[in-house]
Amino acid sequence: MFSTIYYNKAINHSQELGGEALSDVLIIPSVALVVFTVFFISYAHSVFIKRRKKEIGLFMMLGMTDKDINKLLLIENGAIALLSLVVGLISGSVSSRLFFLILMNLLDLTDVAFELNWMMLVATVGIFLLVFSGAVGKSLVTTRYHQIVETLKGDRISEQNNIRSPLLGIVGLLLVIGSIAFQYVLFSEVDYNINDGAILLVGTIGLLIGLYISLSQLGSVLLQLTKRKESYYYKHILFLANVNYKFKQLKGIFMLIITMAMVTIFYTSMLLYFYSSAEQLADERFIYDVSFPETATKNTVTDEELKRLFTIEEHYTLEIIDLFELDPLWDDYLRYSFLSVEQFNQIYSEQLHVEKGNVIFFENMDPQFKDDRALSESEFTFSQDDEELTLTLRGELVDDVFDHSPLYYGQFMIVHQDDFEAMKEFDVYRSYFHFLNLSNWKESKEGYDQLKKRFLTQNENGINDPLLSYLHYVSEDQLLEPNAKIEEFHLNRTAGGLLFFISSFLGALFFVATFMLLYLNVFANIEQERMTFRKLYKIGITKKEVRKVISKELRVLFFLAPVSGLLIAYSYIIIFAKDAGGIFENPLITTNYAIVAAFYLLLQTSYYLLARQKLMKEVMYES
Repeated sequence: MFSTIYYNKAINHSQELGGEALSDVLIIPSVALVVFTVFFISYAHSVFIKRRKKEIGLFMMLGMTDKDINKLLLIENGAIALLSLVVGLISGSVSSRLFFLILMNLLDLTDVAFELNWMMLVATVGIFLLVFSGAVGKSLVTTRYHQIVETLKGDRISEQNNIRSPLLGIVGLLLVIGSIAFQYVLFSEVDYNINDGAILLVGTIGLLIGLYISLSQLGSVLLQLTKRKESYYYKHILFLANVNYKFKQLKGIFMLIITMAMVTIFYTSMLLYFYSSAEQLADERFIYDVSFPETATKNTVTDEELKRLFTIEEHYTLEIIDLFELDPLWDDYLRYSFLSVEQFNQIYSEQLHVEKGNVIFFENMDPQFKDDRALSESEFTFSQDDEELTLTLRGELVDDVFDHSPLYYGQFMIVHQDDFEAMKEFDVYRSYFHFLNLSNWKESKEGYDQLKKRFLTQNENGINDPLLSYLHYVSEDQLLEPNAKIEEFHLNRTAGGLLFFISSFLGALFFVATFMLLYLNVFANIEQERMTFRKLYKIGITKKEVRKVISKELRVLFFLAPVSGLLIAYSYIIIFAKDAGGIFENPLITTNYAIVAAFYLLLQTSYYLLARQKLMKEVMYES
């Protein structure tokens, strides 16, 4: 089902989804799915073999050789693999069609068709056989070198901790807290000049190490803490002993569940935020609803044509003059872009004043990204034939005033209107930058698509534009690309919706798998559990007390790891929110996290109630 999305060429080339860049984004959930497959199939197979060990030991006592045992295991697992592939491929091929149609309907995509190709089947079968063969091979090796007695007792052997130290458990917890604090303090802090990727990598590794140490010693910590209060300890000794045993046995599973819950909740919450905040993100990225450059021969359009395409509330036009001078040092051209202060004040929030003969150097960018380097020149002299113009630098302005375009890289010289007119006597290139505000930009998609189509047809006329020839380092298509909020909105909404849908799909898969892992472990040793409670029942424990112990034990097993994963996921959301002004500046992130987390806990509670009912029924059977 997943491969129908990943290997669909139409999706990877869809302009509505952002083109080929989407395939790079899909790598993250793809790797997560493969890693999950390795852990899940391997662990499920190990549980299956553990339950068969007593049977295998009995076969060995009756005279079966290692060759016979291996043959038996190969036949059994071969049948399981074949059945899994047949059922999986048939049901997956059928379901993937429904999966694909639901996705396309939700995203309202029109240029993507469903397809099944050989890569989808090869990837699915190849990964499955590789992982399954590795798990079976490991079982064959371990079974071959086990003694008969060890094999017979295989289903009663639990994992043990060689080191039991409550202090080590506390150290692990401090390492978890320290790793999160380390990432929060250093992430997105330009003053420290440290790569954010390195911070996340080091912090996450420290977090996972701390988690494993904490989980391996959690039972010891609980026992040490409760022993200080004897009345509580002796009253709950059965529960504490069982939980301590489970922690030793299931620390690897808890680690896997925490990691999967953390990744799933974080990834799904963030993608839901990008999907639901597509309008906000479009508003933040672009100041005007539509903007586009116009040169002497490219992107030309009349006001009447614009009014036919859009319902325009405001239309501002900046006339820009470009002058190029040969730089002898670099064998290239220096570019000077001029704006008149009168036109600039039409779109600037303040009123700028420039005297004749003076110039203000303007950088169209967010002031926080401005470097501290000062201009090397205080006076600019431009001469051509008999004409000469000298401008004195009177200041700098750094502000995000209008939308960016590759044609105008962001540095301008703002001059008096008379000086601006005088510059036209030089060998300069005139162009225009148009800014439109619409009555409702969310209804402008059709008009914007028509505008882009018109520009594309017009610009293919074969006429070379002198201005564009100087900017050879950028393609003509990029230089003339218009901007629009509706395009950004649609791209965020569609691509974000696709990734959210896929992450939800993987999240559901991970969630069901974590329940199955817990379920397998809880019921793998049901006979021993039944015998234990039967003996306790004979010496005086009541059924009510048995139910209470089972409920408390299952609550810890079913909620400790997921809740820990949810809390860690939120800590990462807080860390990433720093880059957008902080968690309090973006309450929608917390809202989306709360929705995803609540849904996750609701499903986990349902599974807990199901498992509790089943376990009580099994344990109390004939008690």
